[in-house]
Amino acid sequence: MLFTGGDRSFKAADALRLLEAIAAGADLAIGSWTLGQMEPGALSAAQLLGNRLAGFLSKRLWRREAASK
Repeated sequence: MLFTGGDRSFKAADALRLLEAIAAGADLAIGSWTLGQMEPGALSAAQLLGNRLAGFLSKRLWRREAASK
């Protein structure tokens, strides 16, 4: 399954990298809104905080580093 938003913030071509990771045996592949180029104001303070929280929980629960910083 691949989830994406309808606001065009996700490039459909990037889906291949996520699907390739799963095809290679990953149980879960999570994309990042904060890696690469991000325009100023693209994410609200709440969204940035949510990304940091998700990264922290990912690292804490699954002992895996998340890309979102």
